[in-house]
Amino acid sequence: VSMLRMPELVALFNGVGGAASAIVAMIALSVGDGAAGPASVRVSAFLAVAIGALTFSGSAVAVLKLARVLGAAPVRFAGQGVVNVALLAALGAVCAAGGARGGAAVPGAAWAALALSLAAGLTVMLRVGGADMPVSISFLNALSGLAAAVAGYAVGNPAPVAVGALVGAGGLMLTRVMCRGMNRG
Repeated sequence: VSMLRMPELVALFNGVGGAASAIVAMIALSVGDGAAGPASVRVSAFLAVAIGALTFSGSAVAVLKLARVLGAAPVRFAGQGVVNVALLAALGAVCAAGGARGGAAVPGAAWAALALSLAAGLTVMLRVGGADMPVSISFLNALSGLAAAVAGYAVGNPAPVAVGALVGAGGLMLTRVMCRGMNRG
């Protein structure tokens, strides 16, 4: 990969990491005692689905924008802010409800969370223009680490918890430095 295409590759890696975390969490919620396990495990699995799938779809948009398939300009439509808030609120409600109650409703709620988070990732990242894409990719990196950490907790494996926390913290620090450097906050 040439250096000019490195941001696309990093965005692709972030998306694959987020998708992997979402898949692990979906499996944890669908098989075994995932639906009947402790509420803390269900909540973390729902968070992994939500964060991982949002990271995947957001990263896919970033890759397509950087490859100029979608164009670098922000894509906006009427009521986009309301749609984003509604998607995120519905996602939070589904995750809270699915995490709080166990049983047969959990797999359906997990699929609903997956669909909502994929849609949220698309609508949020469509608004980002080419100049702000490096900051967005850095933030997606942090989200992929966070998704790995909560997925690791959901399956009871400390390795992804530790590594995901490091990736998430490093991504957040880099995002903050880039925001300052680009005069974004």
